[in-house]
Amino acid sequence: MRGGFLPPAILIAALGVALAFIPLRRALIAAGVMAIVALGTWWIGPPARWIEPIFVGCWLSVIATAALVHRPLDLPSASFLAAAANAGLWAGAVTAVAGNASDLAIALPCVLLLVVGRPIVVRGWGIGVKVLASWLTAVAILATMVSLTPTPGYKPDHME
Repeated sequence: MRGGFLPPAILIAALGVALAFIPLRRALIAAGVMAIVALGTWWIGPPARWIEPIFVGCWLSVIATAALVHRPLDLPSASFLAAAANAGLWAGAVTAVAGNASDLAIALPCVLLLVVGRPIVVRGWGIGVKVLASWLTAVAILATMVSLTPTPGYKPDHME
């Protein structure tokens, strides 16, 4: 889970799932904000030496973004715009330090989960969308723990 399209795709998918709980017009605006911020961050390109904090920030953002599905009506609509900008920031940064432009091009359409999730939520079956958000959260927690835990084989040790 270090590089490629998967980390930004999971983050953007979590945003798409969260946006399924708000009106479509606002969700599309938030998706546009995310895409602009992601492309801008990728274009600016943070230094590669920040790779560890960027990955941790990406996975923590997946957790925070996926958590928005639990109380979407209690939150101000600006919080979804902030979540979209946050997702764009980390998706662009992860792609800049550990991927390439095609990885971001593959990840950005994952926000379209909002188009699939919105009719499901409107019908009253939002629990299915919440389960998907929980799975994305579980993946992010596991990826964070693997990157933070010193496991033999991941880091050079005294035998090398």
